[in-house]
Amino acid sequence: MLTADTLVRTGPGTVISITLAWIGCTVGEFCTIVNGLSMAGGNSEIVIPYATANGIYQLNFPEGIPFTVGIFFNKGATVGSVYARITYK
Repeated sequence: MLTADTLVRTGPGTVISITLAWIGCTVGEFCTIVNGLSMAGGNSEIVIPYATANGIYQLNFPEGIPFTVGIFFNKGATVGSVYARITYK
């Protein structure tokens, strides 16, 4: 389970699914999954907004979303707790 900004994988990979849960986050902020090694050097491929203060969201990509540089998770929340699971190959 990811709870902070994390480099998930270096090098190419394919994201298959994402489960995201959050508690006490600011509505309007969002988490991003970046094709890169950090937020500074990559493109946001997947953006998930925090539409409520608490929630859970699951995305499945049957054909996968390719990442060429790396997979970086940015929780994007300034307050509250975020829990994420990213399945990739």
